[in-house]
Amino acid sequence: MTRSITLSELKQEPKAKRIEWLRYLVEHPDQANAMLFAWSSWARKEQLEPKRPGWLIWFVKAGRGWGKTRTAAEFIKEQVEAGNARRIGLGGADPQEIRKTMLEGESGLLTIYPDGHPNKPVYIANKKEVHWPCGAIAFLFSGEIPEKPRGDQFDLVWCDELAAWKYPDQVWANLQFCRRLKGPNGHPSRIIVTTTPKPLKVIRNLMKDPNCVVTGGSSYDNMNNLDDSYKVILDRYEGTRLGRQEIEGDVIDEDADALWKRSNIDKFRALPDDVPPMRRIVVSIDPMASKKGAERRKIWAPESGIIVAGLGDDGHGYILKDLSFTSSPSEWATAAIEAYHDYEANAIVLETNQGGDMAEEAISLKDPTIKIIRVWASDGKWTRAEPVAMLYEQGKVHHIGTFAGLEDQQCNWSGKAREPSPDRLDALVHALTDLMIGHKQAPDRMNLKTPTKKNYWGQI
Repeated sequence: MTRSITLSELKQEPKAKRIEWLRYLVEHPDQANAMLFAWSSWARKEQLEPKRPGWLIWFVKAGRGWGKTRTAAEFIKEQVEAGNARRIGLGGADPQEIRKTMLEGESGLLTIYPDGHPNKPVYIANKKEVHWPCGAIAFLFSGEIPEKPRGDQFDLVWCDELAAWKYPDQVWANLQFCRRLKGPNGHPSRIIVTTTPKPLKVIRNLMKDPNCVVTGGSSYDNMNNLDDSYKVILDRYEGTRLGRQEIEGDVIDEDADALWKRSNIDKFRALPDDVPPMRRIVVSIDPMASKKGAERRKIWAPESGIIVAGLGDDGHGYILKDLSFTSSPSEWATAAIEAYHDYEANAIVLETNQGGDMAEEAISLKDPTIKIIRVWASDGKWTRAEPVAMLYEQGKVHHIGTFAGLEDQQCNWSGKAREPSPDRLDALVHALTDLMIGHKQAPDRMNLKTPTKKNYWGQI
């Protein structure tokens, strides 16, 4: 009998074979203990290192809850324990996500080591590094900072939720110049990417890269480890475009009938250094629909759309921030007010179709000094959105970085069959209508400074 088997394989053995295995493990407790703590015993085959020799990039493309974080954390642990990696890069969407998910989450790099493990790593907060007793070090970098990483060199890198990074193309390009360090045992520098995919340029290029191995799967592959409440969510979005992306891990490109095209958004995308002084800045809110309205939006998760946009001195529109999230009136009002002050905005633009008085009151109670521009959406969604989409075609609107959730809605909403428009898209349309279509004269407040570049690393 072979003395190496995974638990999933053991379940498939006939009863007599399982009994034989159990007797063997009882007689060899050391092997039984090693089997219980070995990731290879528990993992599905798609979660284990690709068998193809010479791979340089392992792209784990999967739905939410599939086990992407655990897969990457265990791979990093395995490579460190084997002496194959000593200088590691850990990149996430932002500093908070790196710490919350990649390091300290249920499947994070610090969590998967059992207590008392002789090589259990520790996080050094003031250095933004992870140290192992064996001498391996991991360095953290954020997808929010386009010039990072620069000057580093790694023998192993983990990029988590690459599709959610604000500057995926720029950070990924810089990262390639950091892959110049061989591992201690002679392995070439390798990267593992874990993400729920979106049709970004960097994702498309990865799927065509001959040095890249793509694995992954559906949220349903990990059903035995998912909470029953999450299964209800899966049922709700099963069969929708959103479900194909978030559950099945499919790359959903764009609807041929949508007003926006990804090629146009990509063509005129800009970096922070490209932003001119702002003539006017607004925070636009499309409050989350009622419960009844949310049921009609099965294709889109119900959210409060919150978009920060500006009109530059060059007369172009600039999308500065997407703060949309599922929230209560108090929560979205707080987020919008903070953005209003952070960006020194001129006004909050507020759609008032969904309980306008209550929405305005939610803001005024927290800060009565804020100027609110009420928008009543009397025209059809398509009619309001079309002039804004034309501005994109003319190259007059620029996204500062990547806003994957917003861009998915722009390029997949067709308005067919009275399909309700999603909240991020509505907030975007209201913001650019106010900045570029509704205002014929230059606003009173001129030459506002561009958004402050904060040191987010202080928050880790």
